[in-house]
Amino acid sequence: MEKEKENNGSLKDVSKLDELGKESIIETPETIKGVIVSRKIAKAKEIYGDNTYGKPNKEYVVINIENNKHNIKISENYAYYKNPNVRSNLGKFLKRYGRIEVGQEVVLTTNDDGFYEVELKI
Repeated sequence: MEKEKENNGSLKDVSKLDELGKESIIETPETIKGVIVSRKIAKAKEIYGDNTYGKPNKEYVVINIENNKHNIKISENYAYYKNPNVRSNLGKFLKRYGRIEVGQEVVLTTNDDGFYEVELKI
């Protein structure tokens, strides 16, 4: 195990960095299909802990989505409104995919940071 000194004089393990890139980098497509595996309504404090911007009881729709072929698991949170505006993320989801149902197929695309998210373009 290779060690290097940190600024404070302690040693840190860098052996994982030496192995990085020796195996192939995983390639995943920019767009894949995902399946909704669960859905629920949750309070902001359940999702974000103390970072609720003063609204700990605001409700969110939480949708968990998986793609087993590429081993992708994501969770999308949309602010809950009984009658959502079509410009909100929940409104865009409902307009594109209809009701939120377990087993429903959705399109996942990579964002600018390389993470998958539900495609909401109509």
